[in-house]
Amino acid sequence: MTVIHETAHNGAFLVSEGNGTISRETITALADMLPGTVLASNGAGFLPLDPEADDGSEIAAGVLFGHATEGDQAVAVVRLAEVRGSDLIWPEGITGPEKAQAVADLGALSIVIR
Repeated sequence: MTVIHETAHNGAFLVSEGNGTISRETITALADMLPGTVLASNGAGFLPLDPEADDGSEIAAGVLFGHATEGDQAVAVVRLAEVRGSDLIWPEGITGPEKAQAVADLGALSIVIR
C-alpha cells in the first residue's frame, strides 16, 4: 500500500479573514517555511517565531499564508483573521506560557485562534 503525505495547502489554516486583501501583506521571508507557520519579524523580514530570541523574533506577528523560500517575497496574514489552531505550525519545544504569549500577540493584531 502506498501512503501519500500531503503538505500544508496555502491558506488552509484560515477560518475567515477581512474583505479583499486587508488581512494580508507581502513580506520578505528569512527562512524556508510552510503555510500556517506562526511568524515573527526581526526588522529585516519575517521568520518563524522564536520565543528564545531577543531581537523581535520572539513576538508573534502573523501567520504565513503560502509556502516561502528564504529571501523571497511571500504573503502573510497579519491582521483581522480567524485561524484554526490545529493547522498552525509552532516552534518545536514551545512552552505553554510562551505559546500563551504568542496567542496574545496575535490577538493584539486581531488574529483569533479557534
